[in-house]
Amino acid sequence: MHVLFAFIITPLAAFASLLYLENTNEFLLNLFITIGLAGLGLLIGVGTTKISRLFFKWKTHYIRSNLNYIKGESGQNLQFLGDGR
Repeated sequence: MHVLFAFIITPLAAFASLLYLENTNEFLLNLFITIGLAGLGLLIGVGTTKISRLFFKWKTHYIRSNLNYIKGESGQNLQFLGDGR
């Protein structure tokens, strides 16, 4: 999703705004709006990347802590796949 925002939607939005505002005479306004839309798209792309990574870290930690709890309660020797312990 973040790749879609950062590399596809952002340039399309910037190009569309430039084409839409081409008829007006305020070139600097058009330029600032285009840069602003591109920056907003990149911000959304980076934000979704960070949120998804944080969620994945939280989910992994939650699963591992639950497995440690189960291991301690039942006395079995459960292993988390890829944990290496």
